[in-house]
Amino acid sequence: MNPKFLKENLTLSHFIMQVFSIVKPKLIEILKESLEKELIVQRDKIIGNRPYQRSSRIKRWGYTIRKYIITPLGILANVRIPRMRERGKEVRLFIDKYVHYATDFINDVILAHTLNMSTRKITVWFRSRLKEVVSYATFCRFIKVVEEEIDKIRNSPLFSDIEGLILDGIWGHIRIKKKKGVILVALGVDREGKIHLLDWELAEKESFNSYGVLLSRLKKRGLEKVKIIVGDGARGLPEAGKFVYPGSNFQYCLWHLSQTLMKQVSHLPPKIKDCFYNQFWEIFV
Repeated sequence: MNPKFLKENLTLSHFIMQVFSIVKPKLIEILKESLEKELIVQRDKIIGNRPYQRSSRIKRWGYTIRKYIITPLGILANVRIPRMRERGKEVRLFIDKYVHYATDFINDVILAHTLNMSTRKITVWFRSRLKEVVSYATFCRFIKVVEEEIDKIRNSPLFSDIEGLILDGIWGHIRIKKKKGVILVALGVDREGKIHLLDWELAEKESFNSYGVLLSRLKKRGLEKVKIIVGDGARGLPEAGKFVYPGSNFQYCLWHLSQTLMKQVSHLPPKIKDCFYNQFWEIFV
């Protein structure tokens, strides 16, 4: 397992980035297409007349190819941008604001779907935010891609190269029936030490039943056995692991163990605390 990962707590943002990395390529493709169409619309609005009409001072001037545009989603390559001219001088379209505004909501879309928000609610809420910046058709394509990719993550067959599981609960601004909720996340570790997001479950609390539901779903998808289950020792987690995977061993998460250690030595001077912390990782990693 990656030692660097062991020193990180599984946070809501980390979880969202795991999902995002899977759906990212398709979202970038849609964003590029949407941007190219939107720029043509903006050009026509500025000119205010149809092609070949000569009443406007600003004229269409073909297209140029921008090799790359850096966005929060990633790099858009070879973007086709319409050109305009006024009295022989080029009039540039301002595109960066559109790109950044259009990509700001992607993580929110992913989070909404992972929290089982209905498509109707997602559409109503995000349309109120995006207004005319992104077309309704483009917005629906974003939602469809996220739905399809999340469905693949949670329902695709699991293969036997997963030898270990990392289970953790993410507490955040999550509400289930007006109560504070938790996302139970299952990460798989393959033979090469690579970590994969396998599935997640919304629950009111971390318990034997909630972790049992998550683990049982993994088993139904083909993960018949695992050698080790790593977790923070939440109530019911070790028992659920043994119940679903009788041959597995439970290991207390080193990151959580290090945090417990630091609480116990919190009264000591900073240099001694740092020494404890560094020696802990030298011993276990």
